[in-house]
Amino acid sequence: MRDSIIGYAHDYGEGVEVDKEKAKHYFELAAMLGHAGARNNQGNIELNAGNVDRALKHYMIAVRSGYAKSLKQIQNLYTNRHATKEVYTTALQLYQKYLWVRLRVPRGTRLPKPMINIVIVSIE
Repeated sequence: MRDSIIGYAHDYGEGVEVDKEKAKHYFELAAMLGHAGARNNQGNIELNAGNVDRALKHYMIAVRSGYAKSLKQIQNLYTNRHATKEVYTTALQLYQKYLWVRLRVPRGTRLPKPMINIVIVSIE
């Protein structure tokens, strides 16, 4: 977590000079330690650099850890035709699996209303 905070500070100039390379480095360190938010930030960095495939890989790892912002990013990429239906469907399934395991809800049980409203999109 510390590495992610340092990365954020360098990314936005919070108490230090803005240094995108240092931010990327600290986000990488935090992501390697399992910080889903840092993994999402790596996806954002790759997306801004035009590396959609690499961004999707980072987002998928973060989604597997239950990071809803990464799921939203994948949804946006799918909506804008930068991600396939299969990628988006896999992301939804990974996030649902995370919720079932994390919330320990028996399969077949409907999620509470607020959980259902996280992603409302038609996959057609």
